[in-house]
Amino acid sequence: RYDPSHPTPPFPPHHGSLAELRRRMHASGNITTHTKRTEVGKMMHECESEMICKLTHSETKIPYFNAGIYLENKKKIGKVDEIFGPIQNVMFSVKPDPGIVAKSFEKDDVFYVATDKLLPMSRFTNPGGGGGGGRGGGRAGGRGGGRGGRGGGRG
Repeated sequence: RYDPSHPTPPFPPHHGSLAELRRRMHASGNITTHTKRTEVGKMMHECESEMICKLTHSETKIPYFNAGIYLENKKKIGKVDEIFGPIQNVMFSVKPDPGIVAKSFEKDDVFYVATDKLLPMSRFTNPGGGGGGGRGGGRAGGRGGGRGGRGGGRG
């Protein structure tokens, strides 16, 4: 039990909320023991000092750009740099952190990501679903009409 008259509290004091502490832990690149992680991919090969990986996530989710990539022991090894390939065979590259050498990994080495750093595949495959959507808004109008040229009509 916690005794308020005891000179030392049962837990170390910290400034700010627990949510703020967790946010700072994530920003520092550390996965805490409370952070859920999941397998995200397997090493295919090294290319231009980066690791090329095949997506293996079972729930068809895609990692965020710049999401931290970890080993099973929770050591951060780098971050997602690019995502490419067809929807049925997604691959991604991992830019290694300083001191990590891409060639030190072998084919089929497993990499992990925090579960909150995954996007559903539907964000990329559903044409009408959300997202920023190109330029402008609505139908063409204003000067130049629907053709996008400069200036107005001549008469």
